[in-house]
Amino acid sequence: MGQIWLNYLGPPQTVPHVAAVDVLADRVPRDVLAGKIVLIGFTAAGFDDVTTPFAPVAPGVELQATVIDNVLHDRALWRPWWSVPAEALVVVLAGMLTGVAVRRLRGVGAGIAAVGITLWYLGGSQWLF
Repeated sequence: MGQIWLNYLGPPQTVPHVAAVDVLADRVPRDVLAGKIVLIGFTAAGFDDVTTPFAPVAPGVELQATVIDNVLHDRALWRPWWSVPAEALVVVLAGMLTGVAVRRLRGVGAGIAAVGITLWYLGGSQWLF
């Protein structure tokens, strides 16, 4: 089975919605849907809910729209082959640096150094992402 790391488009309702009842009643101009990929799905809570980084409950059809968007516009997230060894090396070096700092500084200074190194690691990871 294939996998894709989704680059989510945004919170629920980021993808345009048109009610099926409006389409069936011919209340939607043809140019609104012309040339578009149309997905049909539930948006009512409790039918096809998924969790996304933007909302604990979002319509599953929006997840499908995100997959289609990521594939068509080449927006999916990816990791280069060297990222896992590089991350492991940085974690080991940060641990060694923390050990040296704690041994030399002791007390409150050691705690501040450990927190600083941790924040440096977390901030760097977020910046690289």
